[in-house]
Amino acid sequence: APFVKMKKSQIIEEGLSLGADYSYSVSCYSGEEIPCQKCSSCFLRQKAWEEVGQRDPLILRLEKEGKI
Repeated sequence: APFVKMKKSQIIEEGLSLGADYSYSVSCYSGEEIPCQKCSSCFLRQKAWEEVGQRDPLILRLEKEGKI
């Protein structure tokens, strides 16, 4: 578990530096493509992206596709 002591925002930054495509990553406990925005996982993901200073690429993609 190499990331266990890192903040979620640090993990995001590491992934971005490696070219990770977060627009297709799903964190929501519902397991659906569209996040519920109510569970703790959604809250932590949103907070991490705010700390990074970017909008969540998953949300941006879903908006662009007209899914939300």
